[in-house]
Amino acid sequence: MTDNKTQSLAPGHCERPGGLGNARGDDAGDTTFEIAVEVAGLAKPRQVLISRTVLDVVVGSGITTTDCGEHVIRGAPGSWHLYAVEG
Repeated sequence: MTDNKTQSLAPGHCERPGGLGNARGDDAGDTTFEIAVEVAGLAKPRQVLISRTVLDVVVGSGITTTDCGEHVIRGAPGSWHLYAVEG
């Protein structure tokens, strides 16, 4: 059995199937995917980084994080606060 907490996803190891769109008909899904790839690229080996948005979504789940500070994410506006998932 695989422990999902110890799995890593290196940049280039994730693919977005062609033809996936979104209800708005714009490229928001592509932008989200590209931001996720950029954030994954900042992670150290065996590290999972999440944005403040994801941290807000998982509040109360018991997931613990370490503050990794502000980062400029290519393709995203401004700087983003990132957190490393612990455990």
